[in-house]
Amino acid sequence: MNPDNFNMSEQELNAQRRRRAENFKLNIDESEYEDDNFVKSEDEPSNLNSYSGQDVKKQMARESKQVLK
Repeated sequence: MNPDNFNMSEQELNAQRRRRAENFKLNIDESEYEDDNFVKSEDEPSNLNSYSGQDVKKQMARESKQVLK
């Protein structure tokens, strides 16, 4: 924990967390994680969750909005 945070009120800490969450951008270089042995099939898009079949990008966007409420 940052020593400066000890002097902040709970509301100020929550506001700071909210600002950080709103400004957070996740950048993943997918070329770094490519698997040459894995071949994508046409009927299995890579952005689908293999367990639920849901679109992961839409699901993450929806969950992120809920967290920021």
